[in-house]
Amino acid sequence: MLKLLKVFLRGLIITLLLPFIVAVWVLYGLYCIGLFIFMFVKTTIEYFKGGSFSADLPEDIEARRMVLEKEKRDEQAKEMLSSMYETSLAQQQANMFAQNQENCENSVENRDFLDEITSDEAEEKEDYTDDTSSY
Repeated sequence: MLKLLKVFLRGLIITLLLPFIVAVWVLYGLYCIGLFIFMFVKTTIEYFKGGSFSADLPEDIEARRMVLEKEKRDEQAKEMLSSMYETSLAQQQANMFAQNQENCENSVENRDFLDEITSDEAEEKEDYTDDTSSY
C-alpha cells in the first residue's frame, strides 16, 4: 500500500509540474531564439558600419597597449640606429676627406722635393757636361 501511494504521488507531482517544466523550456527556447536574432542583427549592422563584433576584454586592451608600446620602442630604436649610422657615415666621409687632403698635401710636398732633387741633378749634370766640354 505504501508503495502504491509513493507511485501515485510521484505521478501526481509529475502531472502537475510537467506543464510548468514545459513552459520553462519553451520560454528558455524563445529567449535563445530571440537572443540569436538580436545578436545577428546587431553584428550585421556593426559589420556594415565597419565596427568590431565583440567588446574588448581588459586583457585584450592591455595586450594591444603592450604591442603598440613595443612597436613604438622598435621604431625609436630604428630611428636611433639610422641616425647613428648616418652620423658615423658622415664622420667616415669627413675622415676620408681629411686623409685625402693630407695625402694631396704630402704628394705636393713630395713632388716639390722630387722637383728640387731632379733640378739639382740636372744642374750637376749641366755642370759635369760643361766641365768636360771645356777640355
